[in-house]
This record gives sequence, C-alpha cells and structure tokens, in this order.
Amino acid sequence: KRKDLEHFADYDVYAVVDRPSHQKIIGTQWVLVDKDIPGQSKPLRKARLCMRGDQEETQEVIHTDSPTVNPINIKLMLTEAVRKGWKISSSDVTRAFLQTTEINRNVYVYPPKEAGLPRGKVWLLKRPAYGLIDAAHAFFINFGDNLISLGCETSKMDNATFYHFSDDSKPGDEERNLDGIVGSHIDDFLEVSNDDMRSEVIDEMKKRFTFGSQDELPFRYVGMNIDKEDGNIVINQDHFIEKLVAPEMKEISSMKKETLLPEKFQTSFRSLVSKLNMLSMTARPDITFDVKVLTTKYGKALKQDLMQACRLLKKVKRMTTLITIPDMGDLRDLILVAYSDAATKKIDNAFSVAGHVIFLVNKATRSAVSLTWGSKKIERVVSSSLGAETIAVTKVIGSLYFIKESLKQMYGSKAGDIPCLTLIDSKDLFEAVHNI
Repeated sequence: KRKDLEHFADYDVYAVVDRPSHQKIIGTQWVLVDKDIPGQSKPLRKARLCMRGDQEETQEVIHTDSPTVNPINIKLMLTEAVRKGWKISSSDVTRAFLQTTEINRNVYVYPPKEAGLPRGKVWLLKRPAYGLIDAAHAFFINFGDNLISLGCETSKMDNATFYHFSDDSKPGDEERNLDGIVGSHIDDFLEVSNDDMRSEVIDEMKKRFTFGSQDELPFRYVGMNIDKEDGNIVINQDHFIEKLVAPEMKEISSMKKETLLPEKFQTSFRSLVSKLNMLSMTARPDITFDVKVLTTKYGKALKQDLMQACRLLKKVKRMTTLITIPDMGDLRDLILVAYSDAATKKIDNAFSVAGHVIFLVNKATRSAVSLTWGSKKIERVVSSSLGAETIAVTKVIGSLYFIKESLKQMYGSKAGDIPCLTLIDSKDLFEAVHNI
C-alpha cells in the first residue's frame, strides 16, 4: 500500500486541499490484485488504490470509451511482420491509469488513512485515476496523442491501431511505405516494426511513459501465446484449454438427460459454455456453431446440455489451438476469400444463425491466413433460407470492407485492387445476385 501511495505522489495525481463545504467528496478503496506471470508458479500480488468513481454525480456526461485493438488487425500486424521480417514485441505501461491526461472537472477524494493527511484535508485530483469511469479513456487519449505527435497515424477502421510510414504519404495515396504498427489493448501493446520506426517511435514512447514488462518473442499478448517457428509466426491458446475443467457430475448421475439442471449446475454450465464460447471466437472456429447452440440454454439447461458441453471440452483438449501465419509474399498475389452460410430456425425452431470465415490467400503460393470468423444470431425474423443466406453474406461483406479499408490505409489505394471472393452454398442467392 505504501508503494502504491508513492506512485500517486510520483505521478502528481492529486493536490492536498482544504475540505470543501459544498462539494461532493468521493471515497477510496484498496483492491488486492493477483497477476499471473508466465513461467512463475505463484501470482504476483499488488495493492491498488481505487477511487470510488461510482459515487460521482455526473457520470452520464463523462467520456468513458477506450478502444482496444481489433483481433483482425492483430492478425494483419503479424502477417505484415512476417512478410517484411520485422521485429515483434509486446510491452505494458505500469501504473497506466496514473499516466493520464489532465482532468477537466473537480473531483475531491477522501484519501485512505494510510496517506496520513491531517483532519480537514482531502485530495483534489489532477488527473483521472484508478476507479474513475474515465481513467481508461484518459490514458488512451494521452498515449494515442503521444504516438500521433511522433508521426503515427490512427487507423480509420480501428482507433486502437496506429501506423507509421517512412515516407510523407497520406491516406488515399496510391502507394505507402509502412514501417511499423502499434496495437493497443488498454495498457498492453503489440509492436511490429523495422529498426527505424522502433528507434523513432517505440523507444521514444518509453521515455515518455513508465513501462513495465517489455518482451520479445515468445510472449503472451491478450491471451494468445505468440512465437516464431521455421520463419512463420505461430499463435495458440493451449494454456487456456489446459486450465479448463469439466464439472464433477457425480451428484446428478442418477438424473435423466432431459431433466432441468439444479441452480448449482446451471452456474457450472454457464461458466463452462462461456469459456468455450470465447475460445470458439479466438482459436477454434470448428466449435463455433455448437457453442452458439449451448449459449441459448443459459438458465434453462438440461443435463444433456451439460453433457454436450463436456463433450465439446474433450474435443478441444484433443487438438492444439495452433494457428500459423506464413509469409504471404507479393501484394499482387493476394486475394481475400470468404465463406458464408446460414441456418434457418435450426435452434429449437427459435431463430436463425449466420456464420462466416475469411482468409487472406496468396493465389500463387497457396499460403493462407485465417483473419476472422464468427457465428451470430440473425436479429431479424427470416422466413426463408434465401433471406438467411442474404443476411449472412451482408455480414461477411461488412467484415471484408473492414479488412479492405485497413489494407488500403497500410499499403495505399493500390490495395483496393486485391480481389474479394465470397463462396456460398445457396443456389437461389447466387442466381438472385447474378440476375440483378
């Protein structure tokens, strides 16, 4: 606790003032945090002083948005790093929410007793700190503004991705010479760049902010283990799967499969399926649809639903989550290939589901990278397979637009010539499109 209070003083977070008589004064709370450290058996315990931001009276007018890097852009960053032989690293800013922009409102705080303030004295915050609802936003703005001041350019499709170019090119120019990218996930950063950008931008940022860990391959970033193997980048989430454990079902062994689960097992079911759902979105597209079915059972799961979840868990444990990102070669050989499909009212006859997967493919070498996939409920009512398939294609076109615009900002308008191919299994939709 003493060390954390020292950080508050070091980063000039507050001023000590007389207690105001007609101002709202919020409290503080200590939070103990156990942080898992890769390679260490015991977590690192820290004490963190948090402001009681929930006690502020003007929360509805405070900006709180704090973008995080899109998973598609993480794949594009790693793809470009392999293609150009760039250095790949990750880093995190320590005490990030003390390194924020200046606060634009008066926030008075009762400090903790450990601060040792005299009676009648309180803190007046100079910057948003841990616990305030805009702390993450204020740090993101501060960090992003500093990157921009060093010549970086914000992605127009993803505010948490920053590009750096070695020439004077602007968005819309035919060609651009990209020499590095930074992706931001709150206070964790992924950096891919050549030596010049690393020296001019990344090393300079480390002078302006206090960084904690600074890792080169292999490392873990936003739950993904990233390493290099035979010239390719490989990512996996095997450590996450290893920690997944099926609930003990001895207590309900005598129940029939069609029986509604007791509340205790409803909670176990929801926990397991939620973890499988997250895994399906990041590493195992093959279970996406099956998990989507199970997510509709929250609060009303039967024993057979829990059994199905356990079978899916066994399935994911039998196979690695390894994804390989190879050298994708010349831009002129690239093509975006998308597959879309839809199921009409297949889930308990309740609603329809649309799914897709998108690859970046080198048509000459046949190398490929899976950029994104997903399976989501179709929110509107559809009465035919043609309607469902049409909505599925519309959704995949949205993802293709995101990717294409990102590539155009990275490489210049010439990337607009990269062909897009969408594959469907609906003859009716194919004929409808080609007869317009």
